[in-house]
Amino acid sequence: MRILIVALILLAAPRVQAQAFDPGASAAPLTTLAPERWYWGAYSPDRTKEIWVGPYGSLANCRDMLGSATYAHPFACHVDGPNPPSNCRIIGNGFAYPAHWGFPVPADRMMVSYDCVKLPRAGANARRWGWYFLSGANSSDVELKMCVDGNYRKALKAARAKGSTAWIAHYSDWRCPGWPCFSVGVDTACE
Repeated sequence: MRILIVALILLAAPRVQAQAFDPGASAAPLTTLAPERWYWGAYSPDRTKEIWVGPYGSLANCRDMLGSATYAHPFACHVDGPNPPSNCRIIGNGFAYPAHWGFPVPADRMMVSYDCVKLPRAGANARRWGWYFLSGANSSDVELKMCVDGNYRKALKAARAKGSTAWIAHYSDWRCPGWPCFSVGVDTACE
């Protein structure tokens, strides 16, 4: 079955015309190779540091991920949508917040931006597509770390250590794709 699926994917893939490499040719500007994409902002707990999370290919995908970073909602929202409306009610903080963060979050303590912005990928420290989580060494720090090689478990252990000032964002819904991390580059919003 897997061979059939791979064959179908390869048959559907666009064909790329091979071109000779010319070492004397000037390189295309980075903005040509990496056009503008959509990002949302993540803040340190004390709001003194901001990073851009993305890129996302469309404003709708970015806003969907930002919405899930801001507010948690029942998993049923992703299955049946807002039918009934209670499927998509807000039930807590989204995946950008530490587990101990109070709900609702006052406007002056929000750890995410209010909307997405369009930026050149080169200027926004674009990440490659994949699974990530937010954490920081202290309340003035925020980092976007890739979920590889046990990074999440190490950051969680550091945040739980006695006397630690480190924090880690809490993705509460284990049914979400990529749990305990979230996707950058594609919309898998679930919380």
